[in-house]
Amino acid sequence: MRLNHFINNIQELSLTNEIIHSSYLNKKLLEHMFKEGLPNSSIEEWKYFDTSLFTKIDWKIPDKNIEEKCVLENKKNQIIFINGFYSEKHSSIKNKDLSICSIKDYMSDNPNSIKDIYPGPETYFDVKLSKKTDEKSKTLIILNTILKRNGVVVKINKNTTVTDEIIINYVGEDHGISTIISPYTYIICGKNSKCKITEIFSGHSKNLWTNSVTDIVLFENSELKLAKIQAARNKGMRTSSTSIKLEKNANLYSFLFNEGIIREDIKVNLNNKKANFDMKGVLISQDKDISDLCCKVVHNSPETSSNQDWRLVSANRAKTSVQGKIRVNKGSKRSEGHFKSKSILLNERSRTEAKPELEILEDDVVCSHGASIGEMNKEVIFYMQARGIEPFRAKEMLLKAFINHSTKNISTINKEIVDIAFTKFLNYSLLKNNNV
Repeated sequence: MRLNHFINNIQELSLTNEIIHSSYLNKKLLEHMFKEGLPNSSIEEWKYFDTSLFTKIDWKIPDKNIEEKCVLENKKNQIIFINGFYSEKHSSIKNKDLSICSIKDYMSDNPNSIKDIYPGPETYFDVKLSKKTDEKSKTLIILNTILKRNGVVVKINKNTTVTDEIIINYVGEDHGISTIISPYTYIICGKNSKCKITEIFSGHSKNLWTNSVTDIVLFENSELKLAKIQAARNKGMRTSSTSIKLEKNANLYSFLFNEGIIREDIKVNLNNKKANFDMKGVLISQDKDISDLCCKVVHNSPETSSNQDWRLVSANRAKTSVQGKIRVNKGSKRSEGHFKSKSILLNERSRTEAKPELEILEDDVVCSHGASIGEMNKEVIFYMQARGIEPFRAKEMLLKAFINHSTKNISTINKEIVDIAFTKFLNYSLLKNNNV
């Protein structure tokens, strides 16, 4: 298989990260990657996504000089990645309340941070209730660790409020070669800080596989409003992993919008009292696309709270799927965790999956889960037609109202991006095969 051949030749081709090249850690990462390979459907968390899509392509890594060749318009308050490389040249953020630097510069100033930015493979192992250790499900994070070159660290200073929204724009440049790009972002919200950050994925070429990793730490009393948006249907492939740690009284309000062949993996650790995580998201898919998501929230302390609320829409022969796991560990009394998903199928060939899961190891907690799947309400559509509304317009209005539950509280600019993408999706999906 071509991907395995690529992995097996990383060292020989001198493709490993120069920061950890020839180190003991790099050897451990490579050995683990060789041993485990990619996750597959035998692993519960990956049962809905076909990773064999990646193995049949002759992948290359991007040209490190791509930044010099790329011409982009500089926009205010944006951090730019070009094919996985953080581009200081194209980024344009100046704010005394935050600091932005490459991971190389950050580790030079903070030598102890290497264990956070380049952890060993055992960091990602997941111990199941059965006491079995899962060493395979996070190997794509390890692949990112091996290949990432020039990621970015965004640090919000303590006791500050950053009023302007920070945009992190992942740009993908297609040069006709099947390319793995490996962006890495580390977000640190200092004590008593507040900020708004949006991650936008602009790369959607069929020749690109974006394997991104974002690590986020929220210290005591901090607040982060985070959005992650696929700006246009991803015709290539994207696998994204987000790891989040919240300390005492920290609050994270998150929104996600995905369309295309995308696997999203989110893990949240609520590590101290009154930590709160609130997640709303929309997954849509068309043709033969697979949009899959797994979100695991772990309550590690008393009086922590979490809420997941998902909206899924599948069209044509596509599939959307969501797995939401809530784990309340021993000692996490008076915690509260909720999961809910609603899915709509636009025709008989489309598919959707929803798998909520609770692991409760403590009493005196409040947890709930629920999932519903259905078609559009034909009686409501008939009623709207009787009032002079055309069938396409009636379905468009109902579907936009369906996702508005998730999008109503996001920023105006993000709502515009989502509305443009969702309108294109509806124009294609509802009109195809005369589905009006």
